[in-house]
Amino acid sequence: MGLKPQGEAVAINSFEEIDPTINNDLKSKFYQFLNVGPFSLISPPPEFPDTSGCLPWLDRQKPASVAYLRFGSVSRLSPNEIVAVAEALEASKVSFIWSLKKNLQAHLPKKKLNGIVVEWVPQLDILAHNAAGVFINHDEWEIGVSVEGGIITKNELLRSLDLILWQENGKKMRENARKFKQLAEKAIGPTGISTENFKHW
Repeated sequence: MGLKPQGEAVAINSFEEIDPTINNDLKSKFYQFLNVGPFSLISPPPEFPDTSGCLPWLDRQKPASVAYLRFGSVSRLSPNEIVAVAEALEASKVSFIWSLKKNLQAHLPKKKLNGIVVEWVPQLDILAHNAAGVFINHDEWEIGVSVEGGIITKNELLRSLDLILWQENGKKMRENARKFKQLAEKAIGPTGISTENFKHW
């Protein structure tokens, strides 16, 4: 983050409550330090039709009970890891939606699993759905529960699913996520601090 000598303010795409300690430190370093986000809530994403049928299926699931898996293009699963993920999902009996490229689906076991495997899904709609309980992805975002050694195994994934979906720590994580979501929505609301900062900037 840089500040030109003639600059009057520094604005960032965030909101104050996400980390008050860092926010106060930055305020002490800049003449005007303004949180004006999160922009992702201000500008709604483009809508895409749900060709996968995932959303009606999600509507029939219990709250916070579904695992959503997407490993993206940054981290590619090996055939052995795909099998390990499938075996963990089967053993856990967790309902799931797995976004997996068509050519990689050939590595899945032939037995029927308790979920949906499709090439493309409306990710934002799934993540916002009350049935979504855990998002399993690559480490690009550096969030969530880490997997030891960086290689996905059946036992490691079972451990993570158990921690997030069933243990008390997992419940606290989801509660914190809900709290920050509410704070973010409040910040960009009509009288929110980010909205006021943006108006007076």
